[in-house]
Amino acid sequence: LHLDPNPFYGSHFSSLSPSDLSSVLLSPASPHSTPSRTSDEYDAVPLSARPLYSDVEISLEELENSRRFCLDVSGPRVLFCADSAIDLMLKSGVSHYLEFKSVDASLIYDAESGNLSSVPDSRAAIFKDRSLGLTEKTQLMKFFKLVQEHLERENEGVISEEDMESSFVEFLTK
Repeated sequence: LHLDPNPFYGSHFSSLSPSDLSSVLLSPASPHSTPSRTSDEYDAVPLSARPLYSDVEISLEELENSRRFCLDVSGPRVLFCADSAIDLMLKSGVSHYLEFKSVDASLIYDAESGNLSSVPDSRAAIFKDRSLGLTEKTQLMKFFKLVQEHLERENEGVISEEDMESSFVEFLTK
């Protein structure tokens, strides 16, 4: 038995039109009533609504052709090319109704400036980046070289297990 208090099926795994999504995200949680009686044949479980998101700001402008596409409530998903989910989508034919896009860039949000910045992913990008100091650029280049060596000599374990378990910041400052 599937109980879903939402006016749509699938809870936070749903895909909704932009207008439906905005109404769901902006609507307050409705209180649920608990059953007044119980029986030996079943257990009554009290249900409560919990917000999936908080502090959501949505532009209420209607999108042109907003019924032509749906947005996933839980956000976009990243699938690796060799993922078994890709094979399943291809075999089932659902791939005809999906759009696959490659990841074009990695960005990081800077809360102070309110901007998105590109994550430097190559030697040239590291040295062009103005947000990094010389020490940080040197540490990042050492890290890239170490990872490259580790991948080339996988069986030798260039990076220790202890280092693999440490945080990224700890690892860079070693």
